[in-house]
Amino acid sequence: MYTIDRKSLGKWQLEKLNGLRNVEVRVNSKVTKIEKDFVVVNGNKIFYKFLVGADGSSSIVRGYLGIGFKGIGIAFQ
Repeated sequence: MYTIDRKSLGKWQLEKLNGLRNVEVRVNSKVTKIEKDFVVVNGNKIFYKFLVGADGSSSIVRGYLGIGFKGIGIAFQ
């Protein structure tokens, strides 16, 4: 078993993206709709070329893509 502090992991991941001009990270934002070239976030359309879903086990991105999952994983924090 291995554990890591979630806040420390998020900070490390964000540091890896610093300096990239073509990447925008938004926190405390809720995607309510996904379309082919845009998402609706907090009522606003945001257009994209590439969409990375990092939205957890009930992923709206995975649902949009029609990707199911097999099995159940358990995480403790």
